[in-house]
Amino acid sequence: MSTKLCIQVSSELQPKKLEVEFLYNEEWTADAEVLLLQRIHEILSLVRNEVAKITRCLIDVGELGKIRAKNSALSDKQLIRLLQLEFGIGLDCGGYVQLAFIFAFTGSDNDALATRNMLGHKQRRGDENLGSLSSTHFEKIDKLDAQTGDLIVMNPRANDDGSIHTVIIVDHTKTGNVQRYLVDASWGFLYGDTVSGVSRRTFEFDASTSEWSDLHPVSGNKTFQIP
Repeated sequence: MSTKLCIQVSSELQPKKLEVEFLYNEEWTADAEVLLLQRIHEILSLVRNEVAKITRCLIDVGELGKIRAKNSALSDKQLIRLLQLEFGIGLDCGGYVQLAFIFAFTGSDNDALATRNMLGHKQRRGDENLGSLSSTHFEKIDKLDAQTGDLIVMNPRANDDGSIHTVIIVDHTKTGNVQRYLVDASWGFLYGDTVSGVSRRTFEFDASTSEWSDLHPVSGNKTFQIP
């Protein structure tokens, strides 16, 4: 199977008005989409479990106690986040999305250089900027054609730190004028440290207003701060 993918998003310095183009694979079947969906679910669970195991090991050897002694006012969730930050546990969005993509299309999490080259990825897994993926492997398509396994690559928001956020599409549905995209990624602290990290969220595009919104991971309310 040849590779598909990506959405190039241009914010034009206006977070509420985004122009989106997708990358798409010419070869596609319903069975292939089912398999990709299964693998995307699987890799999300595998990564979460691995992060939890490493964190538990640090807790068991007393590292959380040391963090707690210096930050007694923090909640348990905040202390664990701080512990993970202290020891560099976790993935950035580009790292997770590339891993999820490789697992979805190959069934393996082995992202050796040969595999990365075959799929058109960057040479280094730590390269977070996926805005210039190889045109040999990726092409832009309309947002209405997005499917499971496609990527969304965003330009930075105005007044941000210049980071480029990337997500992998789990599912894409349409109800009237509203396009809904269920996406996986590793997320920052836009909505607080307790909902950061590797997780699943929802984006919406309203064709009647040409506005993108992000559903808040806790309240479910719409915001116009696409991360």
